[in-house]
Amino acid sequence: MTDLATALEAILFASQRPLRVRELQQATDSEKAAVEAALEELRARLEGRGVMLQRHHDQVHLATRPEVAAYVRRALRPEVTGRLSPAAYETLAIVAYQQPVTRAQVEELR
Repeated sequence: MTDLATALEAILFASQRPLRVRELQQATDSEKAAVEAALEELRARLEGRGVMLQRHHDQVHLATRPEVAAYVRRALRPEVTGRLSPAAYETLAIVAYQQPVTRAQVEELR
């Protein structure tokens, strides 16, 4: 990968939102044609990987490939299994009715 494509990958990975090509130009102090070429190189390099380069008009970002999205969703939002114990329900009830309440007050009431 060229240095510019590597820099764009790092910028897009760290970004919390899609970036415009103009923003990438400014961040890398590069011409538009060079950024476009580096983005195309990055897109090609990401083929067959878990993430892909996604474009919508002038905005670019890294996105999870649809075929692996379920794995990512499961890893980032694990389902809570099991039930709360009776003691946990009791504590929640005390907190709900007595708040604000300290731990010592909860123990005293229990």
